[in-house]
Amino acid sequence: MGKERAEEIKIFDGIHRVPIDKTARLVVQKGEHYAPDVKIQEGKEHWENQPHFYPIPKNSIVKKGQRQGRLVVLGKRYRSDSRNTPPRYIVRCDCGRFEVRTSRSIRNHKNINDRCDFCWNNARIKQSACFIQNGATGKKLRDY
Repeated sequence: MGKERAEEIKIFDGIHRVPIDKTARLVVQKGEHYAPDVKIQEGKEHWENQPHFYPIPKNSIVKKGQRQGRLVVLGKRYRSDSRNTPPRYIVRCDCGRFEVRTSRSIRNHKNINDRCDFCWNNARIKQSACFIQNGATGKKLRDY
């Protein structure tokens, strides 16, 4: 009987059961799993787990551990039969995903914002949310 009586009275125990405002409601409410629709270019290779790669030759222009944007070079991807195909390298993004890049894209000094497709998608989402919230702030995609 005492337990039922306590439920009826609803004594304040210092914890708000109802959010104070809209922001608190968004933070407190249960979310749902979000899987973004990332448009991966057809034929582009990417992995969640580390793929097999070969060591980089010592005479190569691209070195192991070289950083370009958010990507770090790990090793060389297998060479195709065609001689006209540029060498490809396995790179690891800061988020943990793996992708393939050519030596030209790794050495490109204008490519300072290079990242995996998933990180690009997240940056675009952040940029559009910031634009909706604040208007044109002048921030570039590289700032996210």
